[in-house]
Amino acid sequence: MSVESAVAKLQVQQEAMAEDVRDMKSALNSIASSLEKLSVLEQRQSTSNQDINRAHKRLDGIESLLKEEVKGHEKRIQAIEISIAKNQWIERVIMAVIMGVIGLWIKGGV
Repeated sequence: MSVESAVAKLQVQQEAMAEDVRDMKSALNSIASSLEKLSVLEQRQSTSNQDINRAHKRLDGIESLLKEEVKGHEKRIQAIEISIAKNQWIERVIMAVIMGVIGLWIKGGV
């Protein structure tokens, strides 16, 4: 094998290696771009998770507030019902007394 053919063979191999290096560089650039996009997506996902967690905490707070309000509402309704029942009995007693007084007045007893 002559020196010239060996040099020509080396040049062909060098060009093939240069092409391979360019392909690798292109692939690495593509990987870097993909990693940047993935990083942005992960950041958005993290932010979304934080927003969701905050929303759940707010909803939990509102839910507990509503539960407490419902308990208080039930107690108020019971108090109102008891008050109404007491008032009805008081009205009945007063009406009985008034009817008794009217009855005595009609009979001429007063």
